[in-house]
Formats: sequence, C-alpha cells, structure tokens
Amino acid sequence: MKKSKLIFIISVILIPLIIFPLSIRSTAFNTKYYESETGKNLVNYLQNPAADQLLISEFSEDEQSHLKDVQNLFLMNTIMLAAALILFTIFLPRTNIQKTLVFGGILTIILALILVLLILNFDRAFTAFHHIFFTGNWQFSQASLLITLFPKSFFMAMAKRIIINTLILSAIATTAGFALKSLVK
Repeated sequence: MKKSKLIFIISVILIPLIIFPLSIRSTAFNTKYYESETGKNLVNYLQNPAADQLLISEFSEDEQSHLKDVQNLFLMNTIMLAAALILFTIFLPRTNIQKTLVFGGILTIILALILVLLILNFDRAFTAFHHIFFTGNWQFSQASLLITLFPKSFFMAMAKRIIINTLILSAIATTAGFALKSLVK
C-alpha cells in the first residue's frame, strides 16, 4: 500500500475519533442538562481530574468510587480527542482534505447509525457499556443519590443528544468536504 493511501485511510479514521469525543464532551459537560446544583458540581468534578473531592462528598463511598471511574473515562475521552486532533493536524498537509472530510463524515454517520441500532435496546446497551468500561460497582439502589439525580431516562436523553450532535458534526464535515471540492475545481 502506498504511503499516501495509508495516510488518507488514517485521516479518514481520525474523523470519527474527533467527532465522537467532541460530541460526548459537548453534551456531557453542558450544565443546562443538569437540574440540581449537585449535578452541576458533578460536571465540574468529572471534567477536572484535580477537582476537589468535596464536590462529590454528598455521594456514598460506592457512588464516589463509581464517579472516579467516570471521571477517568472522561479523561480518556479527552486524551483520545487530543491525540486524534494532533495526528489529524500532522497528516492534514499530506492528504486530500476534501476527500478526507467527505469519507470521514460518511464513516462517522455510518458508525452513529450502528450505535443507534445498538441502543434500541437501551437496557442491554447500558449494561454492556458498564461491563466494558467499569470494573467497580455501577449498580445502585433506586433510592441512591446517584440514581435519583441520574435515572435511566437521563442517560437515554444524553445518548440521544450525543448521537444527534455526532450526526450534525458529521454532516458538517461531509458538506465542508463537498464544498471544498467544488471550490478547488
């Protein structure tokens, strides 16, 4: 395989690795989706690894342990986004940006639609997600503060928003690629 083709393929793959984490961050850290002050404090805690543990002191020890795992997951999301952006910036001068945006946008739309199919059974998808990404306790009683603040309906709405944001950003990338292609001609 030619080096230029490999760089193109990697650049296309980087598009969803930028768009998905960006959609997750812009949705999860948007405080308008959190009604309580505790929820807003939690957003601050989750996006700041150096945040004061006092921000989550209202939660039980098991809930705090789970929230630390969630914080680490968001940190990994941020690292993935930063790495993808850096690599994309490095490869950008060596690839056809128009084709990269079109194919990367389309790839991201396809992946988002597959995600939609996977979460049609939300309970199963939610459980699988937690089995994959969490080692500690992630199941809490309905009376727990964590479940009271963030019931299943909250996560369903967040998943929907993330997918919608992903589809919008993918459509923008694809449209930008087509627009650049017509400008270059």
